[in-house]
Amino acid sequence: IDPARTDCVCVVAFDTPIVIAAVRRAKARGLKIVTLVSDIPMTERNHYVGIDNLVAGKTAGRGMGLEHTRRAGCILPIIGASRDYNHTQRLNGFRELMQTHFPTVRLLDPVKSHDEPATIHSVLSDAWAAHPDLTGVYNIGAGNDGLIDWVSGIAPASRPVMVIHELLPSSRAALAAGLIDAVIDQKPHEAIGQALRIMRQLVDALMVSQETSLITPAIYLCEN
Repeated sequence: IDPARTDCVCVVAFDTPIVIAAVRRAKARGLKIVTLVSDIPMTERNHYVGIDNLVAGKTAGRGMGLEHTRRAGCILPIIGASRDYNHTQRLNGFRELMQTHFPTVRLLDPVKSHDEPATIHSVLSDAWAAHPDLTGVYNIGAGNDGLIDWVSGIAPASRPVMVIHELLPSSRAALAAGLIDAVIDQKPHEAIGQALRIMRQLVDALMVSQETSLITPAIYLCEN
């Protein structure tokens, strides 16, 4: 990217050494870097736009915990990839809240799906067979079509509580059908608008507060 023609770049990227090195080289050439949806360490980029993923994970934990106030439980977290900073933040927030406020609920070790629907379907089938007491599933990343396909084959009275991210047509339909209990959405249209505004402010050398660019995640249930 030629800094003579481009002032600012907005990227969705993994938190990996090769990405960090590329961001450093770009900044050294005078480019401003904004991360969108998925963040990298704040010392490397100029700004981040998206939800507070630690808060999003805690929100998922609160919803899951409220479903277990009168019973013990066994929860399976599914993480897309450990190199995805927003996924690890969501997992950390989820664990922290569950362990602090719902200590009687057992958290299984998270399994990786690489956001592949077929992998999620397989992971859930294995977990259901290994843990007959499975009462909740939190899919931290994408690939929800595999999760929805799996839960469609489980009797409604015995299926686990399902909490996922992103309100897409398939997850909206699954909410309406009673297959999913809660969807946490990161308001992509609002995030894109914020990103464009902040890129302009950075180019104009204006002060930008990180707090003003954090998106409050939306919580969707079947009723709303």
